Amino acid sequence: MWMVLVWLAIFAKGVSLSNDCSSIKNISVFPGEPFTLDLDEDGVEENSLVDGSGTEIARIKSGELTILDERYKDKLSAKGFSFRVEHATIKDKEQFTASVLYHNGSHCSRHYKVFVSGDRICSEIKKAYILLPDHSLTLAFDVLGVEEITLVDNINRTIAVTKFILQILDSDYVGSLNLITFTLRKPNATTMDQEYTARVLFRNGTRCLQHYLVTVPGFDWKKWFIPDFNPISLCPLLVIGAVLILVYVKKRNGLKERSKGKEKGINTELKKRRSDDGIKYRNTEKS
Repeated sequence: MWMVLVWLAIFAKGVSLSNDCSSIKNISVFPGEPFTLDLDEDGVEENSLVDGSGTEIARIKSGELTILDERYKDKLSAKGFSFRVEHATIKDKEQFTASVLYHNGSHCSRHYKVFVSGDRICSEIKKAYILLPDHSLTLAFDVLGVEEITLVDNINRTIAVTKFILQILDSDYVGSLNLITFTLRKPNATTMDQEYTARVLFRNGTRCLQHYLVTVPGFDWKKWFIPDFNPISLCPLLVIGAVLILVYVKKRNGLKERSKGKEKGINTELKKRRSDDGIKYRNTEKS
């Protein structure tokens, strides 16, 4: 009997049965946005990542990452036993499975479903201006119901994250956060500060992107050749132009009328003088 118990103990220790660690975790990201397949547990010896086709992508063992799939060579990193994918290049959705081995020999599988959503825009592009004399730049987002905002620059580098608190990841920026407004300010902005994107997550689970375009001080030749006019703002100018044209036409017509009247008077005077000269000439002839 005791031999049976020993064999059962050896079998239980040496053979690991694959159980699910937890329910499937759904992850929603924008195209190009990084995402993390997290595993925050103690006693882990090894974590292997497998994609939906069953291909092993990478493995973390003893704190070292080994990438087994060349597609992920330059866009996969590790933090602890969690995998971080730098760019969401997958389309629509994809499933991953983390095969976890513990120090005690037990084993389980954790499943992830990653959904890549479209670039839904929060609103039209917001214009931000670099103000003199300190060349400061201010970026703000003031919409209700926001859960989290991640602000990135034009090379997709994260500058700040808000989730209950404002965490600034770049020392060149300062900011503030209240119940409805997120504001980030950069003193001494340069010509490199031209585009920013805020990735916004709302409390109801919806997401959107807010793009910012920065206007840098200096001569902008486009404004001289391609004016950015609002048709409504042109109405007063059109009215003033029309009035000036009418005044000019009326004045010109008046000058023409006066000129015609004057010319008519001169012609009448000449005719009269010619008539008088003719009478005088005929009287002289008679004498």
